[in-house]
Amino acid sequence: MSLLDSDAKVLKRVDDYIKKQALTELFYYNLLGANVTAIETDINPIWKKISQTWHENEGSSMFVSYLVDCLKIDNSPFYHPLKKELGRPIYSIDCRYLCKFDVIGWLEEVAKLPLSQKPILVIENITELPTEDAYHDNPKYVQNLLIHSWKNPQNDFYNAHSGNSFSIIPENYTIFITWTPENRQKLDKIWNPSDGIAWIGNIDEDYQRFLTEYKDCSVSNLEKQNIISYNNN
Repeated sequence: MSLLDSDAKVLKRVDDYIKKQALTELFYYNLLGANVTAIETDINPIWKKISQTWHENEGSSMFVSYLVDCLKIDNSPFYHPLKKELGRPIYSIDCRYLCKFDVIGWLEEVAKLPLSQKPILVIENITELPTEDAYHDNPKYVQNLLIHSWKNPQNDFYNAHSGNSFSIIPENYTIFITWTPENRQKLDKIWNPSDGIAWIGNIDEDYQRFLTEYKDCSVSNLEKQNIISYNNN
């Protein structure tokens, strides 16, 4: 093997890395184009929280981990569509740990968010709502709030716990609703096509299909298609 061969392999690896990075960013840029999107995703194996938190970027799913990573501010020498989305805040709620008044309380906090960077809301594990009892809301009520309400031009709410009224205009946010693969059949019982939610299905499988579409493209091809270009700023 010659030094030239080694250099060629290094350049190929660099080219492959740039290509995959550009396509990954394009994939997530496309995802952010819809108002409300349904996604199947695994739980992040390193997630160890035992209670619901209200902090941004605290999701339990692999999808939130991917999204947080993609939207980090970077100093890449390349321009790509996702650069316009960098730094957008992500707020998640995990349905597995909801207690009474949690959902309406979360929505009240959502209504207070600054809209300058269009917040991203991730409703995780929608199929895993607790059964109604003295400490938990009726699942149908929660489903109406977290799934079926986004199709409306505006939602007017009243939080009996805080005593506050507030409104949410869904188009001011980008919303993702997630479930895990083992709970796919449960989704059928609560899914309503009339809600107009964009369907992605399994995020990893969709991502691999997307990469396959461009498998024969080089970085120069991606530049010609304006998927990636050098950033002159």
